[in-house]
Amino acid sequence: MQINFYIKSILGFILSCILFSGQDFSIDSPRLNQFYCSEDTDLCLQLDGNELKYVSTKDISSFQFSHSGCINGVFGGDASENNFFLTVNSTTVMGVAFGNVIPAGSGTLINIESDAQLEMDCILDFSALDSNNISMVVDWGTEDGCFGLDVCLDLQENNLNYVSNSYISTFQISHDGCIDNAFGGDATANDFSLTTSSNSVFGISFSSLIPPGAGTLFVIQPGMNFSQDCFGTFAFSDSNGSNLNVGWSAASSGSGCTDLNACNYDENAFFDDGSCLYEIDCFGECGGVAVTDCLGVCGGDAEFDCQNICDGSSYLDSCGICDADPTNDDLCLTDCDGCLNGSAYIDECGNCVGGTTSDENYNCGSTPCQENWAQDCNGICNGLAYQDECGVCDEDPTNDCIQDCNGDWGGTAYINSCGICVDGNTNLENINENGYEFGMDCLGICSGDSYFDDCGICDDDTSNDNLSCS
Repeated sequence: MQINFYIKSILGFILSCILFSGQDFSIDSPRLNQFYCSEDTDLCLQLDGNELKYVSTKDISSFQFSHSGCINGVFGGDASENNFFLTVNSTTVMGVAFGNVIPAGSGTLINIESDAQLEMDCILDFSALDSNNISMVVDWGTEDGCFGLDVCLDLQENNLNYVSNSYISTFQISHDGCIDNAFGGDATANDFSLTTSSNSVFGISFSSLIPPGAGTLFVIQPGMNFSQDCFGTFAFSDSNGSNLNVGWSAASSGSGCTDLNACNYDENAFFDDGSCLYEIDCFGECGGVAVTDCLGVCGGDAEFDCQNICDGSSYLDSCGICDADPTNDDLCLTDCDGCLNGSAYIDECGNCVGGTTSDENYNCGSTPCQENWAQDCNGICNGLAYQDECGVCDEDPTNDCIQDCNGDWGGTAYINSCGICVDGNTNLENINENGYEFGMDCLGICSGDSYFDDCGICDDDTSNDNLSCS
């Protein structure tokens, strides 16, 4: 609840004033990193005016780099502080110490003298050795977005990391329900009590402060939909109960592509958001759609035509002819009178007129519309009508006559219930005078033996046939 936030903030302020009032916390505050490199970098560099800044995870025993003639001299910095011997000529700068190292940390490596404004691309092929004379991984850094912040936060997997230039006495971080629990880190190491609710994490100590520096503030047990986006507002207080300016580092991990095989892999992301792309098009664009055409032009529109000629002009017309001649596109079409490439047409009354229709008794089939073309049973050139077994000529197969059980096309004979072909031309009438089908006895049994005797009795008993009827 919002009330709890204010109560806790006031309580933190009061406790900070009571517990730490009058104590001397003056320090050389560590400067927040102004640039960052990937995690596998040993020595991260950035040019700040004429100062070559560095952040190193290892002790530096020597360094050397080339330049494009932009450097007249070098001096000072942590190199001179640690008794490094610095030399410079028209193409190279070298720094080495005999028995000394530049300790792991951050600061100004050297100051550079130049007649022009220094640019990063004038410094080439930077190399360095650690205290074991092993080559260090060196890279140029990018800004981390921590400028102007007292506390800079960075989410790495389940660790909420921080860099602070001030003592921290209390903190509260809101969230949308994505954090189930918070524990450990420098908060626990400095006797902070951590309270996790459905929408916030609150930390306070009654006996200690989190000193300026860097580390993991606390470890998160994530809930549903955990990501950097689920965090809300920050409220941090220093040893005097004053509010601290808090924000995310630009290098902070978030959602992105986490597949190393993807062309848009994001080394700073640890939640995969489904954005991974794998195909690089011919322009070198990750996820691009440009392809090389048959002329070898990236993004071109040249294609093979129907004669398999690249960027050719041939096409397949409505008659199935592949060429570049538009004059023969309709040669296979017939008019309403059935003539190939004829001029007859259907008028507004639905009649086929014009063309050859005015000729008396004209039959397109009687005149060769095209050599080697056959006519159908209606005399239509290349028509589809045919004559069925009953002599009907049309294109409709649904009305074709069928052969009956007596072998007659279009006949009416059929198989009755006793399996006998009756009626039609069979001379076998199916229903007899007793109402039974042909092949049934007087009891309606197919192939039965019952019959009517002289007394009108229907059975198959011959012993009662001579009895007098009564």
